[in-house]
Amino acid sequence: MSLIGKVPARLAVTAGLAPALTAAALIAAAPALGAAAAPLASYNSWGAAQRAAHFHLKHPTQTYGLHRHGRIVVDSCPVGHNRFRKLVAAGYLKSGGETFALNQSSGKCISAMGFTRLGTDRVQGTTAILYGLCGSKGEPACSAKGITLLLTWHSGKRHYGAYSSKESRAHLLGFARGLRKV
Repeated sequence: MSLIGKVPARLAVTAGLAPALTAAALIAAAPALGAAAAPLASYNSWGAAQRAAHFHLKHPTQTYGLHRHGRIVVDSCPVGHNRFRKLVAAGYLKSGGETFALNQSSGKCISAMGFTRLGTDRVQGTTAILYGLCGSKGEPACSAKGITLLLTWHSGKRHYGAYSSKESRAHLLGFARGLRKV
């Protein structure tokens, strides 16, 4: 089974494919990814994921009624030659299709390739960049409600990416601002 058929074509060609997927999708996609998915591990708790990742993690405190879907995934960085850096991903879902995904990495593993830059905002005491999957041919307008959004920021060597689909920009910012240390 091809992984490409499971995600939009524009995302499939990006170097940051794995971070864009929720934790549940990463687990389901492991056989299709082949040998590259071998280091993939999943955990039920943030504490266990933090021990496996070997760096301090943050967990969301404001999820707007969305519940964690599946386990927390810890994997090697899929971008470039950063195989010793770790990427941690967790997905949050609601029955209406609303989603949040949180990615944290010990180095620059989170890519916004294929997304359109929409602006900046303050998150966790630093400047975050907001991107949207919009504006290109066949995609919704960037002003549309419920588009897929990506918010990226970093603090020292730690990089963060918060994704949302069918959620407002305000909810994505609240989700990101509500992160607390594990």
